Amino acid sequence: QLSAIATYNRVAAELTEKITELDSVDQLVDMLELITNAFVDISNQEHQQLENFLKSLAKRLERMSGFVERTVAYGKQVNDDSRMLDESLQHNVSDIRNSVNSSMSLDEVKSSVIGKMDQIVDMVALFRERQKNNEAQLSQDVDKLQDQLAATQDESSRLRDELAEQKARAHTDQLTSLPNRYS
Repeated sequence: QLSAIATYNRVAAELTEKITELDSVDQLVDMLELITNAFVDISNQEHQQLENFLKSLAKRLERMSGFVERTVAYGKQVNDDSRMLDESLQHNVSDIRNSVNSSMSLDEVKSSVIGKMDQIVDMVALFRERQKNNEAQLSQDVDKLQDQLAATQDESSRLRDELAEQKARAHTDQLTSLPNRYS
C-alpha cells in the first residue's frame, strides 16, 4: 500500500510540474499517456495486493478446515476409544465372574483375577495415553488456530485502514487537495 501511495504522490508531483510547462498538444498527449500509465500501474499494484490477501485468506481457511476435520476426527476417536475400553472392561469383568464361578481352587481364582486385572490396567493405560496424545495434538492445533486468527484480524484491520485511506483519496483531488465534485 505504501508503495502505491508513494508512486501516486511521485506521479502527482511530476504531473503538477509538467502541467506548468505545457505549450503544445503533443506535450498534452504525452502527459495524458503518463497519467494513464500511472493509474494502470497503481491499479495493478492494488490488484496484486488484493490478490495476495485473498490467497493468504484461502490458505488460512484451508488450515481452519483442516483443524475442524481433525477436531471431528478427535471426537470420533475419543468415542471409539471409550467404547473399546467399555467393551474390554465388560468382557474382562465377565471373564472374572466366570472364572470365579468355574474355578476349583482359590489359587485358580487369584491367577485368573490377577491376569484379567492386568489386562484391565493395560487397557486403561492405553486409553489414557491415546487421550493424552490426542489432547496434546488438539492443543497444538488450537494454538496454531489462535495465531492464525490473530494474523487474520491484524490483516483485516490493516485492510480496513487502507480502504478508509483509499476512500479518502478517492474523495479528494490529489493535485489540488480539493474535494472531488462527486464526494
